[in-house]
Amino acid sequence: MRFGPLIRVIISITLIFQANSAFAENGERGENRNNTENHCKTRVLGHSDHGQSAVDALGTQIANIAAENNESTEDFTSRLQEDDTYWLDTCGVAFYQEPISTFFDDKKRKKQNPPPPIPVPAPVPVPAPVPVDYTKTFLLHSRLGSQKTIYLNFLGKTISGTAWNTAYNNGFSWSASPFDQDGNPNSFSTPEMDIVRAIWQRVSEDYAAFDIDVTTEVPAAASIARLAPSDTVFGTEVLITNDSLIQTACACGGLSYTGVFNYSGVNHDTYQPSWIF
Repeated sequence: MRFGPLIRVIISITLIFQANSAFAENGERGENRNNTENHCKTRVLGHSDHGQSAVDALGTQIANIAAENNESTEDFTSRLQEDDTYWLDTCGVAFYQEPISTFFDDKKRKKQNPPPPIPVPAPVPVPAPVPVDYTKTFLLHSRLGSQKTIYLNFLGKTISGTAWNTAYNNGFSWSASPFDQDGNPNSFSTPEMDIVRAIWQRVSEDYAAFDIDVTTEVPAAASIARLAPSDTVFGTEVLITNDSLIQTACACGGLSYTGVFNYSGVNHDTYQPSWIF
């Protein structure tokens, strides 16, 4: 199989997680949505939007929407104008939409501006590879026992009662398919499990500095849910999927609402999962 799809997925995960990593820098991020009621009470946009178009559409409402997203009006406006991946849904809730062309654009830039040659070091002995235990592919943990969890879900799931249902399926539920590279979504081949392990390893490295468990094992519901701000055991879910319902509409590599990790109450579930296509 080509290496490109794996790199594109890893790049998308890394960039999408920038939206959720704010919890490590500021434990109060998302406090405006720490409640038991759905945050979306009034629609402020006719459709999901970004850039200057979103700024113009919000008009005099932009200060209130900026505050709801825990941003100053100036920073919020600048982010919309300068970051093509920063979007707002119809309720004015911010999310990141990562373009699917990231990897290929990067390859093109490198071809046009090749780096200077690097001296080739003398060969060194290569140790024998450690045998991979594929039976543990979906039992991987980076920090088992941590109170915080990032669940990398390659198995698919039913999507119900989320902002994604509202935005992309008229509120109806649907089943998102598992990650699949060989046309057989009912089982995982050895090459597919190699990809799963590689993605888990990359994301684990990105979060190694934090007390958080990156896992491929299906977690208990209580490990992800956050019922109230006082709940210290919670997490977020990232769905790595071939599902076409959202991907066809966004033509993107991934989607994630910002600050979701630290939400509590119903909104912690409403704005999950993050999506990687």
